[in-house]
Amino acid sequence: RNSEEEDSIKIVVLGQQGVGKSAIVASYFFDTFFFEPEHYETIEDTYRLVRVHDQRPVRLHIVEVGGSEELGPCRRRHIQDADAFVLVYSSVNRTSYERLHEIIDEIRTIQDRQCFPAVLVANKMDLRRQANVAKEEGQSLGQLLQATCLQTSGKVPSDGRAVFEALLHRLFSFDTQD
Repeated sequence: RNSEEEDSIKIVVLGQQGVGKSAIVASYFFDTFFFEPEHYETIEDTYRLVRVHDQRPVRLHIVEVGGSEELGPCRRRHIQDADAFVLVYSSVNRTSYERLHEIIDEIRTIQDRQCFPAVLVANKMDLRRQANVAKEEGQSLGQLLQATCLQTSGKVPSDGRAVFEALLHRLFSFDTQD
């Protein structure tokens, strides 16, 4: 990012359908959990807000892109323009964890770099008794990406805050490493 864009950050939230991306973003944006008895697939949701990070205002443009394969061109454009990523999988859905590897490869190809600012989120920890992705697997992937790893529940607003605060910290520390 150049210095003119220093105060404006585009964050793209990616993961397979049904992993709780919307719940994490909504808990951060609205500071509450919205329960929907039926899952409605997100195509694209955009949120804009200003937060203070390290005593300076930061303008966030958060884009949640649905997990559907049909969203290729739209998804590609957002990945290309992104400053940082929230990568979400469900701790109770192994396929969602495996799908993240494909998403990571897609980001690496589109952005033409191996490492990028990211937070890797194991969501639905409120269902941890049903978990079929080991914590160590997520941590291993996070180390490979040099990403911050978090375990969350989209039902807990403070977890949504923790995700985006960790991402901002990671992004600004990543910038100083470049």
